[in-house]
Amino acid sequence: MAFKDNKISKWLEGNKFSQWLKDDKYHRRVAYMDEVLERVEKSESVDELTELVDEYQEKKGDLFYSFLCSRSINVLHSLIVLVFASYIGWMYLTLLNSRYTYGSSSSNGFIVTVATLALMYLLVKLVANLKKTKKDKFVNYIKRQTKAVYNKVLLLRHGAQVKSLSSSAFYDFQRGNYSNHVAAYRIELGDEFEGVNAFAIVRSEHTEQIKRTEGFGKNKRVYYEYKTFWRYGVVMSGCNRHKGVKISNSGSVVKSAGYETFKPSLISFDKKFYSEGETQIAVAQFLTPKMMLNIEALSQQYSNLTIEADKDGHLLVSQVDFDILPPLEGYITFDNFTEELFEKTSLEIFMQYTRNVHSKIYN
Repeated sequence: MAFKDNKISKWLEGNKFSQWLKDDKYHRRVAYMDEVLERVEKSESVDELTELVDEYQEKKGDLFYSFLCSRSINVLHSLIVLVFASYIGWMYLTLLNSRYTYGSSSSNGFIVTVATLALMYLLVKLVANLKKTKKDKFVNYIKRQTKAVYNKVLLLRHGAQVKSLSSSAFYDFQRGNYSNHVAAYRIELGDEFEGVNAFAIVRSEHTEQIKRTEGFGKNKRVYYEYKTFWRYGVVMSGCNRHKGVKISNSGSVVKSAGYETFKPSLISFDKKFYSEGETQIAVAQFLTPKMMLNIEALSQQYSNLTIEADKDGHLLVSQVDFDILPPLEGYITFDNFTEELFEKTSLEIFMQYTRNVHSKIYN
């Protein structure tokens, strides 16, 4: 039986003391934060969302974490003081007792002291854990609200939606030998980009595990270091002319399983790029003389450039120079949050990058 269905749980939920503990500033602030998340989700316009953020900004002076606003923590603090005071009182009365002699009473005193110290330790530990749990919950609420507002503004301003994209979608997403994670937003831009049905703005995070050794013989020690790096790009759908092709700067090579290596006729291009594909014919059809010149031009603008067309007609163009959709640096509690929010969700960098890439790859 689940804990929430236990008799103890039901008793606690209906207990007046438990209800009194929850009727404090901490729980009221958390309830308001839950309400904010619901209102963000239901917002139907940017203006409505801006008004909500303004309201939050006005109330943020009362939306801070403090253990003093939690009745459960204050009750435990009082209990610690009570236990300590009781122990001091007991010791004082014992010393005043003229019949106090070394023996059984001394043994009892030792037992009481140990028991009191153990109880004090457990209570202090419980308070510390409870403070951390409540503070972490508060901080996570602020992060969730910030992310929810950011995603909602992108949706309302540009129709951009969070997209689930596996790290196995492209070979370029599999650069980390320890872990790989991809965050993506799907967006449609109408008829401006010929031959493209939709876009996904991607930010991929890769972690490399590096094995290190130091010392020799019995003193030899093996340890691991971890290096995390990011790549930024855009995925264009509708690239049905070219499938199963991958072109990477020589310094940014991640060999793809099952792909064949291809050496282009242009020697200068071959020195700068690693070319591979499902078949050599597919790569040769993709790397026309004009395409190679265009890719070289892009590589002069973006470092560690990779262009990859998967088997379903999606084209990824990624690099490491700058984030196409810069994340927010501040949180919803910051004074300049609204200004930064609208600046970071303008998609100006994305549009410049996409126009540049589209003109080189699709034309």
